[in-house]
Amino acid sequence: MRRGVLLVISGPSGCGKNSILQGVRALDPTIGYSVSCTTRKPRKGEEEGIDYYFVSSEKFDEMIDSGEIVEWDQFVNNKYGTPKTPLLKAVAEGKDIMFDITIPGAMKLKEFMPEDTVTVFLLPPSLDELRRRLVERGTETEEQINARLAKASGEISQADKFEYQVVNDNMEECVARIYKILCDRRDKVNNL
Repeated sequence: MRRGVLLVISGPSGCGKNSILQGVRALDPTIGYSVSCTTRKPRKGEEEGIDYYFVSSEKFDEMIDSGEIVEWDQFVNNKYGTPKTPLLKAVAEGKDIMFDITIPGAMKLKEFMPEDTVTVFLLPPSLDELRRRLVERGTETEEQINARLAKASGEISQADKFEYQVVNDNMEECVARIYKILCDRRDKVNNL
């Protein structure tokens, strides 16, 4: 049986990570999404084990201490992290898993499973284009957009930590390129 591959994508907010991952999954619906653990309460319609694994803050801390959480971060007083057991199971069963996570999270996953993980940094064509996309979303104030752009500059400076850097200037071409990266890693992992 073939081993699965972990496709890890990071990049600035607004560069199209979710759209790219949806496009890759449209090419191959067998690819799964990582299901994170979180300490936040479920939102209406969210399902345990599908959207997240919902755990208490105490349980999350226990999972960190025991090594069950591979990588994690905190947003708005809630913790989010990748649980180790489902990840190992998926890879052993030959299931590919996609991630949209932070740069430190991507590096942790690569450190944890170096042969099975392929890291891609998604870049906008330019900071001006990134600004345009953020404005077009219409979800943030000018102040929030400026903060995201400042953060994006710092993130872009770390792109060389990733195995691949892909510019999202054409959605279809970007999806095709990232899917090819995944397929190439599948071949490499399963021909070792």
